[in-house]
Amino acid sequence: MDTHGELLIINLNVGGTRFQCYRHTLDTFPDSKLANLNVQSTYYNAEKNEFFFDRNPVLFQCILDAFRKGVIHMPRDICGSTFKEELLYWKIPSRRMAPCCWEALYRCENDLNTMKTLVHDLRKGRQVMASLEVQSPWKHKIWQFLEDHNSSRAAMVSSWVTVYFYLQHTLLDVPI
Repeated sequence: MDTHGELLIINLNVGGTRFQCYRHTLDTFPDSKLANLNVQSTYYNAEKNEFFFDRNPVLFQCILDAFRKGVIHMPRDICGSTFKEELLYWKIPSRRMAPCCWEALYRCENDLNTMKTLVHDLRKGRQVMASLEVQSPWKHKIWQFLEDHNSSRAAMVSSWVTVYFYLQHTLLDVPI
């Protein structure tokens, strides 16, 4: 409220899209960039009586909504790492993320770690294959037979027999 007891409305221009909210709404996250806005800020445009931020307005809708609700919800179609960048920019702690959105926020990070592991293992596997091929053609063929069920008809049959016995043992609880 201003000195006369009226609600003070803040004008925000984010990437050309205008938003308005009450000043007290921005106090939801006290250490955030928005909570600490004032007219001396470099973001303030006195002629237009607004604060301008060159950010994505679609993502900002989620940010402002978080100020209104007190908890952060993230649309499923937004990249988690991009949204993390927004949280960092606005200085909003990610611990304020709603539990229903944790998976979406960290999915990208987990996917990247999984991809790094897969690429590392693939390179390692190729190095092993190359060294086996040079050392002994039989070791290479055995490796292929055990690791790649598409390497031969016998490998495919062996894979299916293994799956059959595994399923029989686990699903039917039949001793092998």
